[in-house]
This record gives sequence, structure tokens and C-alpha cells, in this order.
Amino acid sequence: MSEISDTRSIILQAAIDLFVDNNYDGVSIRQIAQRANCNMSAISYHFGGKEKLYEACFDSLDLDRFNNILSLLDGANNSQEFNTKLKLYIVTMGQFAIDNKKVFCLYAKEHYSKTPIIKGLQAKFSIRAYDKLHQFFSQAIGKGIVRSDINSSFMARLIQNIIKNEFVFGPYTTESDLKIISEEFINLCNRSIYEH
Repeated sequence: MSEISDTRSIILQAAIDLFVDNNYDGVSIRQIAQRANCNMSAISYHFGGKEKLYEACFDSLDLDRFNNILSLLDGANNSQEFNTKLKLYIVTMGQFAIDNKKVFCLYAKEHYSKTPIIKGLQAKFSIRAYDKLHQFFSQAIGKGIVRSDINSSFMARLIQNIIKNEFVFGPYTTESDLKIISEEFINLCNRSIYEH
């Protein structure tokens, strides 16, 4: 990593840490510079100021990685494939949440405060994930893979909440935690979404 990109990365991580612990107005450029062990002009050079730095915190989420995770839900032809894809989605999205825990905490702050920035973030992330999950369940219903009375909208919201609550706000951080949570959810699904 070059010295410039390394400095930028250190500033960004310092800002994320401070913004998570405080609100936007409670964090100063001076505090960020102190945490990053750099001078304040470096923040202006790399980000153009506090507002742009705050936006960069959210831009640090790897959109290509997120899109690849969503593509795991590109349809299923039978119950085994449905289970495999759903389990893999929960594990990989859970890992994405763990890897970006602090940024998702900032995201939650924006969501609950209903700030203007949240609409763009929702359109880029949570709405797209919801739509993909909803479509995944709807297609499975249409193909007769799962019960016809399953509410695909509810299932999409449930999975999103499980990932958020278990991996962003919960104590789970390891690969084995991811596997356990995904297995438990698939077992719950097996008891509730298939015809018996």
C-alpha cells in the first residue's frame, strides 16, 4: 500500500471509529487528525473536509462484493439448491456485515435519525438486498419449491433483521458463528416453509 493510500485509510478508519462513538456534530476535524496521528491539512487533502470524509465512510463499503453476494440468490430449481443458496447468502452477507460492522453501525444511526443521506444508502444497499430476497422467495413459491402461503416480503425482512441483529449488533464474529446461525435459520426454514 502506498504512503498516500495508507494515510487515507488511517484517516478513514479513525473517522469511522469516532463517528460511531459520537454523532456527526460531536466529532471535529482536530479529533480525527489526532486519532489518525496526522495534521488537519491531510484530511482536507484526502477528503476535502468533514462532510466528504463522512460520506467516504459509507463509500468504503465494497459495492462489488455486495453485488456478488446478491448474485448468490439468482434463482433455485429445487429445495436443495434453495437451501444451499440461502445458507451461502446468510454466511457471506453475515461476513460482509462483520467485516464492516462499524460502518453498518453508522448506517443504523443514519436510519434511526432519518437524515437525508439515508435514502441514497438504502437505495444502494438495504432496499436492493430486500428486493433480491423477496424475489428469491417469490420465485421459489412460483416453482412450488416452498409452501404457497409463505409471505416472501416477511421472509426477506426476517433475514435482513437476523443478519443485522446477529452480526452487526450481536456478539457473533467468527466463521463458526456464521455457520451456526445459517444452519439454525435453514433448520427453521425447513420446519416452516416446506409442505409436510
